Amino acid sequence: MERRAERGMKGMFNRLAGLLLLFLLQQYKKSALDFAQIEAARAYIGGVRIARRAYWQAALLIVALLVMMCGFLILHVALFACVWSCGGQSGNSLAIGLLAALGALYFLAPLCVIAYLGSERNWMRFSGASEWVAKLLGQARK
Repeated sequence: MERRAERGMKGMFNRLAGLLLLFLLQQYKKSALDFAQIEAARAYIGGVRIARRAYWQAALLIVALLVMMCGFLILHVALFACVWSCGGQSGNSLAIGLLAALGALYFLAPLCVIAYLGSERNWMRFSGASEWVAKLLGQARK
């Protein structure tokens, strides 16, 4: 009888140890999964950052080429305006001012669009990374 009670206690202890081990493994699995998700989010955000830099480099290259072309055109327009003003025409200063304002508008409007599209906040929103990070941060705080 004493042996039976000893076997029962040993079985109960083994079951308790097994349940404790199972609980610890589940907690470890959850922590490991959370860590893997956070690392994946870091890698994803790093990829978005690299893509954003490539976008900015391409955009700045295009803007630089456009500025060079505009400068070439404006040089010829200014030469034409100088020749025209030598002829004694009145009102040239207004036309030259309007031309300069239109050139500035043509330059600044695309520049504002490029700056808006290239902002990190918009890239995070367009790629869906901001929702993913918010979800992961919500899980990490729990």
